[in-house]
Amino acid sequence: MSGPMLPRRWLPTARGFEGGPYDIEVGQQQRLREFKLDDPAVQAKLRERYGAQIPLDEPVISPAAMFNSGLLQVVAQE
Repeated sequence: MSGPMLPRRWLPTARGFEGGPYDIEVGQQQRLREFKLDDPAVQAKLRERYGAQIPLDEPVISPAAMFNSGLLQVVAQE
């Protein structure tokens, strides 16, 4: 649990909650380097988010992996 969305001062507290029975990984984790990152818009967003030090080995779960997870169930459909 890290990255730009979580202020560094919160990391020790947040790490204390990891591994609880409520932790469910919805989707397969991948490393950032496994994605196609050469598009200029993607490069710009990566620089905006991480600066010059892009953490290519950062574990991430893509929206597509979440959507395709067997853990999700339809609860309402129009």
